[in-house]
Amino acid sequence: MRGHDRRAILAIALLALAPEARSEDTMSEELHAAAIANDVALINRLLAAGAAVDGRDRAKRTALLAACRANAVAAAQALIAAGADVNAKDNIRDTPFLFAGAEGRLEILRTILADRKSTRLNSSHVSE
Repeated sequence: MRGHDRRAILAIALLALAPEARSEDTMSEELHAAAIANDVALINRLLAAGAAVDGRDRAKRTALLAACRANAVAAAQALIAAGADVNAKDNIRDTPFLFAGAEGRLEILRTILADRKSTRLNSSHVSE
């Protein structure tokens, strides 16, 4: 069983807990795992339960960047539709927009470019 599969199973198990029993960090971890697993139903449940769409992991990656890295197209589309920041930088200054373009994640890149809320796209590591 691959690492992200284990995280998705853990996320599903943790979702059974009442939302008030889970910390913001736990919900962020669950959202990241759901994004990597391309589990749109779980993403939607977590967001409805109060998970922050742009919550960060230890490397300051958002769930959208995690989805981009996993090439989880449906998850990325769901997160973008929910208002995820396509310019959110991680520890090494990667953004979902930059990563999708650099790695040829064309479906995700098309979704970012088609999103009306993503009007200010940063393509540089030095842009703030």
